[in-house]
Amino acid sequence: SPREGGVEVSLDAGASTFADGALDESGFVWSVTGTTANMTLAEVEAAYLPTRTGRVVHFVGDPMPFDYEVTVAVTSPAGDVTTTATTLMVLGRATVDVPRVARLGTNASIDVSLPAIDLHANAGGASIAWSIVGYEPLDSTTQQPCAGAGVAPATTVWPIASAPTVAAACGSGNYLVDAMVSLLDSSNAVAATTTLRQTVHVHEPPTAAV
Repeated sequence: SPREGGVEVSLDAGASTFADGALDESGFVWSVTGTTANMTLAEVEAAYLPTRTGRVVHFVGDPMPFDYEVTVAVTSPAGDVTTTATTLMVLGRATVDVPRVARLGTNASIDVSLPAIDLHANAGGASIAWSIVGYEPLDSTTQQPCAGAGVAPATTVWPIASAPTVAAACGSGNYLVDAMVSLLDSSNAVAATTTLRQTVHVHEPPTAAV
């Protein structure tokens, strides 16, 4: 999965059965039993698996793109224990810095802030589709149409050699820019997408007077 604002994956062992009776919620105990991340198993549990008992638990937080093996041990009322494991692959992680401030007087085209993208070793790569989704004049919080505003190039492939630029067609104001990050799997098919928003703030340079 991509990461922007955190992830939450539900782990459900509800299909587990016991022929001689019902399984109690307390009989389901989860643990992290493997990872390719540079973390101890205890650190992964503390960071991403806050609840570790019950039929359903949640792997949550801000994991880096690595593999995380999670095992559930199911104990019957008779004391018999069986285990099964699943591996979670975090394909990529993307973040962006906001806002970006530039002066109109010297920057008719303003570089956007590039996202930081971390990829799993088995990921095929990432592409980014850029678009302006709103414009607000400096003296207003209401979005208005802005013909001619855009981002060039509209599509980039990660890693990016140089930042795309925003054409500030409406002058001073806040340009809301979306970067839709598509993460590719090992076959180069799109496996997941996430959208990052930044504000490109454009203002006139100050006027000096004595």
